Amino acid sequence: MEKITMSKKSTLTIHDVFELFIRKCKIKKLTDLSISSYEKNMVHFYEFVGKNDLITTITFDTVDDYILWLCENTEANDITINFYLRSKCWDIM
Repeated sequence: MEKITMSKKSTLTIHDVFELFIRKCKIKKLTDLSISSYEKNMVHFYEFVGKNDLITTITFDTVDDYILWLCENTEANDITINFYLRSKCWDIM
């Protein structure tokens, strides 16, 4: 099982990394509405993995399992699930 790796070893939690993602969004001058949407969507991921888990515990399998979990535990359609995936902090890792 291959892990998603960060450029540096980290003891950051998933929530810590999400906060860094939100910081990047603010630097990019994203709208408050966009940032609020990201924060609301993160609730599902926190429910799935827990916000205090270390970011280093996230693997590609975790992402796959999250997609399955969304399909089984929410009424989200494919477009919404893809939005949830895009709104995560993957791009800063």
